[in-house]
Amino acid sequence: MKKSILALGFLLCFSCTKKLDEEIRLPLKESIGIDSKVGNMDIFEDICVIPLETTDESLLSDCQIVALCADKIIVRDINTLYFFDIETGRFESKICRKGDGPEEYVSLSDVCVDCIDRSVYVLEGRGNIKTYDYDGSFLKAYANDSVVSIEMFKDTCFLAYQGMNGLRDIALYSKDWNIVKKLWKENKKAVNDVDIVEVK
Repeated sequence: MKKSILALGFLLCFSCTKKLDEEIRLPLKESIGIDSKVGNMDIFEDICVIPLETTDESLLSDCQIVALCADKIIVRDINTLYFFDIETGRFESKICRKGDGPEEYVSLSDVCVDCIDRSVYVLEGRGNIKTYDYDGSFLKAYANDSVVSIEMFKDTCFLAYQGMNGLRDIALYSKDWNIVKKLWKENKKAVNDVDIVEVK
């Protein structure tokens, strides 16, 4: 009896696993076709699949696309940035400068890309902003202990969310990281963290 139950258990596990594997495999073209329409409305003008080259230098695990420039796809994977050719998906370079030195970052707290100047701004864990070119060469560091999140704004300045001493606001910064204008200051009675939404 015990052997029969054990055999039945193995059979169920095997059949569930087999069925699960079959259910999650979806042809790429069909999955894109499903996602490209909302009702009768096309949400994409053109769809293309760009397989990113996999090499020993470009193995990705937990990744997100941070920028699509005219010639590059820039992908973030934890504390590394990878650069791929936008036409072919070929791996070209990466920025991996994690460390505690003057030209390194402690962690990638946030990233924004200037596609025109071909530079990357890294907000590291302790609030400083460090700039690199696409090949990973260090360009410049900016001291700022209040910026929490950064976004490129019209290729001429930055939009930054600041948080310091329990106060939060949003400001516009010039390319040399000087405040141009304060856009919003938290009114503690009217606003809380759930009212702040990131918009790309």
